[in-house]
This record gives sequence, C-alpha cells and structure tokens, in this order.
Amino acid sequence: MSIKILGGHSQCREISISSVEFVSTAKCDENGKITCQVKSYPPVIAFLRRHRRWPIPGLIRLMIVIGSQFNGKQRWLYFTTPISMLIIAWTQRFLFPANLKISQVVSPWQLWVDSLILVVILIALLGRKKESFTTWHGAEHMVIGAYDRYGSTELEIIAKQDRFHPKCGGRLLLPFVIVFVVGLSLSTRAQANLFFGTLLFWEVVLVELVLLVDRLIGWDKIPITAQASWLLQRYVTTRQPGELELRTAQTALIELLRTPHKYLG
Repeated sequence: MSIKILGGHSQCREISISSVEFVSTAKCDENGKITCQVKSYPPVIAFLRRHRRWPIPGLIRLMIVIGSQFNGKQRWLYFTTPISMLIIAWTQRFLFPANLKISQVVSPWQLWVDSLILVVILIALLGRKKESFTTWHGAEHMVIGAYDRYGSTELEIIAKQDRFHPKCGGRLLLPFVIVFVVGLSLSTRAQANLFFGTLLFWEVVLVELVLLVDRLIGWDKIPITAQASWLLQRYVTTRQPGELELRTAQTALIELLRTPHKYLG
C-alpha cells in the first residue's frame, strides 16, 4: 500500500510523520527504547489536508494545523493569541495623540535593525542546546526522502539519504523575514495610535501572499529561497543523525504505513 506523506516534525527524541488522516509519533527514551503512537487527525484537519487546493485562506489553514499539535492550556493560549492581538491594537488607539506619527516616537530604521537582530539571534540559538533536535530533524528528512524516492522503509536505504529536504518548513523563513520587514516599513507611515493595528493588517495580508505563492509555485522552486532553505538546514536546523535517530524515524514511518488509510497516494 502506498500513501502520501504530507510532512513531519521533530523535537529532541521525538519524530512525527504524517499523512492526510494520521500522524505517527515515535519517541526514544534515554535508554534507547522506542515507542510509537498513531493518532487520527480531527475531521476538520483531515478535511484541510485532503483539500489542499481549495481556496481556503492559507493563514487559517496554518493556524488550525499548528493549533492541533497543542493540548489543553497550550491550545487555549494559542487560539486566544489572535484575540489578544486585536485587543492590543484597539487599546493602542488611546495611548497616543491622534496626530502623532510613529516616526516621532521611534526611528523606523531602529525598528528594522532591532527586528533583524532578533531574527538572527533566534536562528543562532537553534540547535545550540546540549541535547539538540537537529539530528532528529535530519533523520525525519531522511526517512521521508527514502519513502518518497524508493518507497522504502529499510534502514540501509534511509541511511543513504540526504538530510536536506526541499520541502522543509525552513523554505518559508526568508519570505517571512522579508514580509516582516516590508510590513514594518509600511506601518511606520501610520499614526502612532494606529501602528500596531496597521502592522497586524499588513503582516496578515503579506503572510497570506507568501502562503499563496508557496501553494501555487512553491518557495522550494525559487532559487533564492531554495538556497536560503538549504543553508539554514546545512548550518542550523539539521545535523547528520546516528542509528538511534534513524531507527526512531523508521519506526514512525512503519507504524504509519501499518495503519489502514482511506486516502492513498
């Protein structure tokens, strides 16, 4: 049986591989014991994943899919964040005089420089922990590559794959950084009491445009963003995995394939 692998995600000692209907999560404890659990997606998630070409706003899709990975209080906090941002945008109207420009409060250049420095710092911190997720991320890419290219779950085949994957979420990093800077640039022309609301508006519009381009063309097909994604994986987000990471990824894939699927690839 051949199924369509739609993606995966990794963290330290945990690798998940997903299809349209299910997500298989393999975990490896400190003693090297690997356990795996396969869960079905909620109907709304499965519907969105099955109808990827439907004209549903990409930002809504993204938020729902990411939100489905949280549980309990985390999910509640995640879905209340957009409401909180709208409340902040509304209350900011009363914090500054209506005729005050944002450029009179802070230099636009300072906003851009501080934002870019923050992005660089966050990227630099990835994978710097004592026990990093980067080898597990590499194993995730390799097991997906082995199945996509050869339909194989053999450890020998998986071990020969490249740890870099063109469809890695890192392909969106450069577009999102550009979107943030452009949105910030457009928002600095607004009045100070409307700055946050204007910034929120432009970021939503531009992020939706980024996701639309990815759906219609694919940022992995555009040379500059494809190269940026490769560099990010090469130096920051992946490292060559060992046998333990590869066996964990292999377990996640095998258990996913053992689950009866309605929608085949």
